[in-house]
Amino acid sequence: MNNLVIVGKLIAEPMIKETNNGLQFAQMILEVERNYPNAKGTKESDLYQINLWKGLADEAKNLPIGSYIAIKGRLQANNYQRDDGLSVYRNEIVAEKVSCLS
Repeated sequence: MNNLVIVGKLIAEPMIKETNNGLQFAQMILEVERNYPNAKGTKESDLYQINLWKGLADEAKNLPIGSYIAIKGRLQANNYQRDDGLSVYRNEIVAEKVSCLS
């Protein structure tokens, strides 16, 4: 089963794009604080790219920077080989539901 829920702060305006086939999609970056402090006693955070398709991409236009966003979605693995022969492994979050919490 490939399900995830993630809550974080929107740190930049979502980038709205269109594929060659005319499908609308958006990419946004969420800053997500870790649940535990590091050795210095401060909490670190991670940045995640969220991909939104079709209607969700259209909704992303209205999300204010700095707001907390909840994402329900799935993790998608994209693997490819570069021209120099090096393999690249990349994970992305594909949103299925988006909720603005603040």
